[in-house]
Amino acid sequence: MIRFISLAARLRFGLFAVLLCLAGIKQVSASAPTPIIGADINKLVAETMLAKGLNGAPRLSKSRKFLACKNGMSVEPMFGTWKTVKVSCNDEGSWTLMVRTNLKTKVKTTKKAKGMPMKSTVGSRKPKVKAKKSVEASAKVVKRQKQIETMSILALGRSMSRGDVIMPRDIITITVPVNAASGVFFNPEDIVGRKLKSSVTAKKPIQARHLKPKWLVEEDDEVVIQNQAGGISVNMVGLALENGQYGEWIKVQNVSSGIVIVGQIKNKKIISTNAKISPERVVN
Repeated sequence: MIRFISLAARLRFGLFAVLLCLAGIKQVSASAPTPIIGADINKLVAETMLAKGLNGAPRLSKSRKFLACKNGMSVEPMFGTWKTVKVSCNDEGSWTLMVRTNLKTKVKTTKKAKGMPMKSTVGSRKPKVKAKKSVEASAKVVKRQKQIETMSILALGRSMSRGDVIMPRDIITITVPVNAASGVFFNPEDIVGRKLKSSVTAKKPIQARHLKPKWLVEEDDEVVIQNQAGGISVNMVGLALENGQYGEWIKVQNVSSGIVIVGQIKNKKIISTNAKISPERVVN
C-alpha cells in the first residue's frame, strides 16, 4: 500500500513539473520580441528610394521573418546602382540581406520635347549645331560604356534542365558589368548540390531565382524545442510547421502536448524559444 502511494505521488510530481514547463514556454513565447517581416522591409526600401526620386517595387517575400531590430534598419545601394540594395539591422552584430528593387527609371524629357518646336525656326545653321551636339553626346556615351566596371560571377558550362543538380564540373566563371550583377553567386560552395527550379542556358549567370530554396529546416521536420529560463534548459520533441532559414522565426508544434509556439532556428535541429543567435547573411 505504501509503495502504491509513493508511486502515485511521483506521478503527480512529474505531471506538475511538465505543466510548469509548458506554462514557462507560453510565457517566454508571449514575451519574445516581434520579428520583422518581409512586408516591412519592402516598405522601407520603397520609401527610401522614393525620397531619392526613384520608383521601385521590392521583391522580398512579404511573409518572411527576421530578427527584431532595436536600433532600426538602413538601406544602401549595391554595385553602384539601386537595382539591388543592402538592408542592414543597425543592432550590433545583427543581420544583413540583399533585396532586388525592380527599379523603374524615370526619364524627364517632357519639357525639352515641348520646347524643341518653339526653338526650331527656319534657320540654316541651328539644325547643323544640333546634329553636331548629338554626335558629341553619342561619342560620350560610347566612351562611358568602355569604362564600365566588370566583375567575375558563376555560370553553367552547359545547358541544364529543371530539377537537375549542379555539380562542381558544371560551374564556370564569366565576366559581366557590375550594374548587371543582381542576385548572382560568387562562391561555388553556395550552389553545388542545389537543384534548378528552371532551365538555365550555358554561359548564362546563375541567379537565386533559378534555384530551389535551400531550407535549413523544412516543414514536417522533427526538431528539438529548446527553452532556457532561470539557468534551466528544457528540451522537448517538436514538429516544424513551416520552412525556414537560419535565424528565422517559425511555428513549431510540441509533439507531446500539441501546443503550437513560435521559435527561432538555431541550427538544423534546434528551435529556441529565447535564442540569441550570431548574425549570418541572408540571399534573396
